[in-house]
Amino acid sequence: MNNKPLQAHHFEPVAGAFALLSRPVSSACNMTNILTANRLTKEFGRVRALDDVSFHVEEGEVLGLIGPNGAGKTTLFNVIAGSSRIDKGTIKLDGEDITRKSPSTRCRLGIGRTYQVPRPFETLTVYENVLVSAVHGAGRNQKEARSEVRGILELSGLAHRKSHFAKDLNVLERKLLELAKVLGSNPRLLLLDEIAAGLTEVDFQQVLKIVGQLRGKGRTVIWVEHIPRLMTQGVDRLLVLAEGKILASGKPGEVMSTQQVADVYLGRQQE
Repeated sequence: MNNKPLQAHHFEPVAGAFALLSRPVSSACNMTNILTANRLTKEFGRVRALDDVSFHVEEGEVLGLIGPNGAGKTTLFNVIAGSSRIDKGTIKLDGEDITRKSPSTRCRLGIGRTYQVPRPFETLTVYENVLVSAVHGAGRNQKEARSEVRGILELSGLAHRKSHFAKDLNVLERKLLELAKVLGSNPRLLLLDEIAAGLTEVDFQQVLKIVGQLRGKGRTVIWVEHIPRLMTQGVDRLLVLAEGKILASGKPGEVMSTQQVADVYLGRQQE
């Protein structure tokens, strides 16, 4: 296996889900919707970034979100996290309307988000970065927070780097710290924004393993990536956005093999 960064055009349809992320049969029943988005519309001047978008996310599900540049993926994350207000529509978390709630309130309710470009506190250690999130993001006391941080660092593979400053981390470690910081806020719904961008195939297997462990702990994930082959391996269901609208939704292998998705997302004709 080589260590060259994966590119979006390296696409091979895969019918089955990646083994590490396969959900046990017993947990596939009695699913409830943790997030329900109804007719979301967001405009920037004359540009409609989200156009009547409706979808749901089941508790414990890993939902992949893909689409070409300008499709509305970042805008959708912004309106779910609360950093941008929608013009029309509603967003419900566990049946509670959070459409007008602040980002900090949504964080306390269980929505956490990573960013494509990591935003660590450069002059703090890895441990301190996650501790800040555990105290101020999740509202834990110092004793509870310290105990939780140790577990998060083990899960994210950063325990051996806990005393190192964030500014000294490599690309993979900075990505993992971004994830660890969000986990410190104890999210039930995790929004992953291109966490694999710039990583090698070997690195990505570590990310897949971590996502699988999170799902095993009952976390729900919406995952944006530009690497179709890896999204096919790592998610339960795939949602495709194009020009602010939902183009397709369903099982990853089936969605990615359709001509419509190939034409719009991959920019080519299937053979």
